[in-house]
Amino acid sequence: MILYSGYGWSCDKDYDFTWGDKVYNGNAITFWDTPNINKGIIVKNNILYLAKSGLVHLSMDKKYWPIFEGNTYIQNRYGIVGFLGIKYGTSIKRSEMINFVKEVMEDKIAKVIDPN
Repeated sequence: MILYSGYGWSCDKDYDFTWGDKVYNGNAITFWDTPNINKGIIVKNNILYLAKSGLVHLSMDKKYWPIFEGNTYIQNRYGIVGFLGIKYGTSIKRSEMINFVKEVMEDKIAKVIDPN
């Protein structure tokens, strides 16, 4: 279970977020850079629940993406489900969540739940 990710290391409202970019570090799962880093990874049977930025950030060519299988995706009303990073330059809003998860990420047996 990956719950409420990307909200910083502290609950302090004045938390100084200087160690990274808020967009890229606010994700539940981030895959980045070269294919060797991500080779052979399977993301299976996880619950991704309410990330500050995206539930999944994939910033490499699709052929190097990990395999997604049987995960549960739950994102807030204004949140981003998928962030495809600088190589794609797009974010997938919640209204597009089912299509993104099942067709683009190819997680055919995923559960996509609206928390509202």
